[in-house]
Amino acid sequence: MKLLLVEDNDLDVFMVQRMMRKLSLDYPIIHAKNGEEALKILRPEGKDSSLVPPFVMILDINMPRMGGFELLDELGDDEILSQIPVYMVSTSTRQKDKDKAMTYRIRGYVVKPVTQAVLLDMLEDDTPDSVASHG
Repeated sequence: MKLLLVEDNDLDVFMVQRMMRKLSLDYPIIHAKNGEEALKILRPEGKDSSLVPPFVMILDINMPRMGGFELLDELGDDEILSQIPVYMVSTSTRQKDKDKAMTYRIRGYVVKPVTQAVLLDMLEDDTPDSVASHG
């Protein structure tokens, strides 16, 4: 299991890394600062993705260059990448943002800051055994 963390805020990245250590989760974390960087990881030019399942994506909504919704639009057109378990995170508590997020094929919407319990739920829900049991 790997974690693709698409987040432009260095403090949020640090907090996720710290929580992973505290929870004794040694999953590799691949970090992208925006949707464009995430796409380069998922679709490197001229080769297959270096990031192969199983992995979970934690995706911030508001980022420079390409935000979370734009990345999801790109992934939705890809038969394989559209299957990635995605959890959207945002500082927004607006119902409009939550409703828009839920129109995509995501596993959940989390208002920042992400807590240890929520992070653990995200990662445990999408371990290979539990993914298989979802059908």
